[in-house]
Amino acid sequence: MDKETELRHLLGRLFVLRLPDSWDDLQLERFPVANYIVFRDDLKSTFGASQERLAEARLSLRAKGLEPLFMMDEEGGRVTQISGFFESAPSPRAISRTLKPEEAGRLYGHMSSYVADLGIDINLFPCVDVNTEPLNPVIGTRSYGSMPEDVSRYSQAVIGSSRTHTACIVKHFPGHGMTRIDSHLDRPTVEFPRERLDYIHINPFREAVRSGADGIMVNHCLYLSLQNDDRPASLSKQVVGDILRTKLKYDGMVITDSLDMSAVTGRIDAQRVGMLALEAGNDMLLYTEYSERFERSFDAILEAVFLDRISSEHLEESVKRRQNLIDRLNFARSKRSPYQEDEYLGLLEKVRAKSVSVEDPGGILPLSCERAVIVSTSEPITEKIGKRIPSLVEGEDGSDAAGNTLILWLMEPFHPNVSFEVVRGLIESAHRSVLVTAYERLAEILPACEVTLISDDTSPHTQETILRMLFG
Repeated sequence: MDKETELRHLLGRLFVLRLPDSWDDLQLERFPVANYIVFRDDLKSTFGASQERLAEARLSLRAKGLEPLFMMDEEGGRVTQISGFFESAPSPRAISRTLKPEEAGRLYGHMSSYVADLGIDINLFPCVDVNTEPLNPVIGTRSYGSMPEDVSRYSQAVIGSSRTHTACIVKHFPGHGMTRIDSHLDRPTVEFPRERLDYIHINPFREAVRSGADGIMVNHCLYLSLQNDDRPASLSKQVVGDILRTKLKYDGMVITDSLDMSAVTGRIDAQRVGMLALEAGNDMLLYTEYSERFERSFDAILEAVFLDRISSEHLEESVKRRQNLIDRLNFARSKRSPYQEDEYLGLLEKVRAKSVSVEDPGGILPLSCERAVIVSTSEPITEKIGKRIPSLVEGEDGSDAAGNTLILWLMEPFHPNVSFEVVRGLIESAHRSVLVTAYERLAEILPACEVTLISDDTSPHTQETILRMLFG
């Protein structure tokens, strides 16, 4: 193997791509990537067929001289990839409201065992973001709560029970729970004082590392009190190098959030992204699609090594962290317990039984479906309703529809097209209103409604329960 090929294989262990439909879709000789993220659409309709697909992919990569790692975003709640053939866990917020930390640990331990049996090595979870912003469009119920102590207690339990099955990469450092902008769409700017960030938002990451987290994912926000550059945190040496590596003395795996997000692509040239990420202190660069942006990033780093702008020792240090993760996981898996469906489903039912709270002081439930106007930020289950639901995301508000009861279905985070003032105005102008939401704090800041249903679980099962409560 010549020097260029060796460097390509070295670099290929530091990039992550989406698992392709066919290896013909990738140029593996030129870009020998060894790490792949798996999404819902990459799996088959059953566990067995999906397991077989991942096993075949692993064999194919090994035949090409690569030692693969497969990773997944399986948090439960609204971020799930396996719900097509598995009753995925409720949202982290629902779990922290209904289960003790040790119970949550057992539930996630069983889920992680199932994910490992599927063929996944790394789970990009848990979120240790502290959700302090009620209108946060990207975290919300993915967080264990709005207090750092709660987030730390639950994430520690979850990591402790899951790490014998999969490696755990906690996210989104140094905290994404305070923003009103989704970094998939634009770069959020955070103006919080450094002391507040450290105590509320960074501290749960310290605790997660002490609990055995295998890695940390860095987000794409800009933190004015932590940085004097203008880069996303994931590409900032002041965040990754100075704070995470030096101040927190963290020497484990660091991975970027997806470098395909608009917070990055809209601001930084593709050729610079990979170099900036490595220089900042990251070990793995995540791209959720094979693209020209990925190719340019890969080639730019390769050229920089040849020109001595970045040392091959730098890359080898990151590869060593990757290998340490593999060695730790292989040892832990030799002693792991099997998935126990009965206990998992029992804990699941316990969450569901407590996941919906209702305030109906006037006793107006159940409602008449024909006389209700439902508007939403996401499409709820419609089979029972039997009529089209106006979408706030599309600029519809249902204000001209017949009916005297407005139902606001706000089970998903606020979409950027949805104005908080529009929602407030709808409630104030309605004859009577019903709020259905997954966000308790949202109910606190909106005008009072005649009925409020709050559920931290957004699963189809719970949404069906809510519809029965609404309409009988």
